[in-house]
Amino acid sequence: MADGLCRLCAAIPLDFPGANEAQTWTRTLGNGDQVQVGLRIGCRLCGLVLRQLGLDGHGSTKALQNCCIKLAISKKSELECHLVPHDHSSLAKSAILDVRYGPAPREHIWDADYALAFKRCDEEHVCFDYPDDLPTRLLDLESLPIVKLVEPKAGNRNTALSPDQIRNYRYAALSYCWGLSPPFTTTSVTIKERKEGFSIDQPEVPRTIAEAARVAHGSGLRYLWVDALCIIQGRDDVAGADWRRESERMRLVYGGAYVTIVAAGTSDASGGLILGKPTCVLTSPGREIVALTLRISDPNSDTPFWKEAIFSRAWTCQEWYLSSRLLVFTSTAVYFRCQEIDFPSSVTSHGSFKSVLPSSRRLYSTKPWSMFVVNFAARNMTNPTDKLPAIAGLARKFHEFGGDTLGKYYAGMWEKEILKTLLWRREESTDMSSLVLPMAFRRGRSLIKPDGATDDRKNWNPRAPSWSWAAVDGQIMIRKPSSTCIAARNISCWVKLADSASPYGHVDYGVLTLTCRYTMGKLLVKGPDLLVEINGSVSPLETFDLLRDPDPKLHLLCIEDREGIWSGIAVVPSLTVADHYVRVGQYMFAGADACVPDNTEKEFKIV
Repeated sequence: MADGLCRLCAAIPLDFPGANEAQTWTRTLGNGDQVQVGLRIGCRLCGLVLRQLGLDGHGSTKALQNCCIKLAISKKSELECHLVPHDHSSLAKSAILDVRYGPAPREHIWDADYALAFKRCDEEHVCFDYPDDLPTRLLDLESLPIVKLVEPKAGNRNTALSPDQIRNYRYAALSYCWGLSPPFTTTSVTIKERKEGFSIDQPEVPRTIAEAARVAHGSGLRYLWVDALCIIQGRDDVAGADWRRESERMRLVYGGAYVTIVAAGTSDASGGLILGKPTCVLTSPGREIVALTLRISDPNSDTPFWKEAIFSRAWTCQEWYLSSRLLVFTSTAVYFRCQEIDFPSSVTSHGSFKSVLPSSRRLYSTKPWSMFVVNFAARNMTNPTDKLPAIAGLARKFHEFGGDTLGKYYAGMWEKEILKTLLWRREESTDMSSLVLPMAFRRGRSLIKPDGATDDRKNWNPRAPSWSWAAVDGQIMIRKPSSTCIAARNISCWVKLADSASPYGHVDYGVLTLTCRYTMGKLLVKGPDLLVEINGSVSPLETFDLLRDPDPKLHLLCIEDREGIWSGIAVVPSLTVADHYVRVGQYMFAGADACVPDNTEKEFKIV
């Protein structure tokens, strides 16, 4: 019996009103014979109800015949138990159970079903394979609750480990939200203490990390990887160098984990893995103290996955896709995903652990890079300058799977796809206050900078070239033109990396060169709208990405020519590099002869 309840009682949706809710709740427990059977086999709820009705003795069989037992809550602190004849001729007997509400119990964070899911995946699928290397640091859980920070290569990162050595370090990785304040961390000062060991029961250790350690240990895993403890944190040079090196290894860390534990339902490291269901405790007043604790279900908890807290955090996007297997703790349930089993579209409130629908394993050959970029760009980042590092592991994996078809990687865009992805635009719902450079204040019909402000282009230190989607914050859309409609040619690109050892990370500078036709346009402001004027014709400018001159002259580069529909990017001259341009937006004109791009081609170098 599940939780000490018979089949009938376990099937009752215990969506009791909460402690502060005033509403009526009624359910039928079962007919008299069924409830008496429940009593005999040890059902705790059947036994408590019959005991309170005084019908738990040997002489109660006749009284229960041709009757059913109903439960009702009309007052938040009382559960009414009614013995009702089938003909409803009268109310045969009634009693009251006291109801006391409490928080969700957290002590049962581990469930043996998790290990069974891993075992089944190991036996029936080919989802997990041991990596060729290991993370620089791991948490050793052998003496839980005491945890020690260990270095598998004993401090020498260049040491090659044998397959047997790697198998000895089977580990779980944690994907979670830090929240507003950093959790318990490893720094250049505390790393010695972490290696000596600490207790996960001490109050400084966030609940999410402590519970992840217990789940990993319960799964038979000796090691756990947590970014806050396995990457040196802080602002000193040691921490900076370690962060740059380790952030490039996320492909290895999450791709090599036996399972990734995902704390999806909480937005803070102190929230724990699962919120669980609140409880109510039923007691029988006036008799010997008998109590039954039940978990209250929420009939409105069918929460879509994408509304869970973790899906708003940018770093967790690649952690999700890089992992071979996921154990996902949502706000209402626990889910398992591997390369053969995928999630349904929403989470239900029933059951604690679910297998889910089959899906394709060919993730990186069937899903375009742009799909991941759109997902990633809509998420929040504490430090916006980390935009490219936060997706570097995923870029590395894409290159491993499709290097020949994708070409080189340039600041979030692929060489052989770059013309098809230039027509990205920011969604209208994006908060303009979050741009890399602030929008100019609007006064009347022109764009004017605040009083005393300098031209931001002269001091602009961007995280990505203006032609890359990574140069702006907020949700974006990428419209890919047909190959037969692309009007630009002779494209080339190069970027200067901030660190040559991090080809997918920070960039200092980048130039995109292309040849195309173009039209001159003028930027106008009418109310909340940005418009482009060309030879008297006016059209909306789909995006205006960066602060420019109060009255800029726009070069409208034609990237796509689709039978009378012209679309492309708007650029303005760079103030820092002679004969170069900066992308400021995307445009589209349709059916206006005055807007046809000039037949003269020109080479543009865009920074």
